[in-house]
Amino acid sequence: MGYVKARIINCRRASIRRTPWIPLKDKDIVGVKEGSRQEEDTITIGSTIEIDPDITCYDWTDRKFYKVKNPAGWIYEGCVQIGDNGG
Repeated sequence: MGYVKARIINCRRASIRRTPWIPLKDKDIVGVKEGSRQEEDTITIGSTIEIDPDITCYDWTDRKFYKVKNPAGWIYEGCVQIGDNGG
């Protein structure tokens, strides 16, 4: 499928991780994108990011991550919405 645009949702800030499948390096962050929840009761339009929904990996707790184009890394699936209807 290739890279598609996705919107950051469900968080204030979304971390893009280098290697989420390695437990000792799962907190190694390569970038951060602003999310749609700026304050507890305020929801705004989140940043957009390019992900490849066909390239995925899982961390040691079985959370799914998508490949991110720029910065090169991985983002948790619960932080992104693909397309207008979320999928």
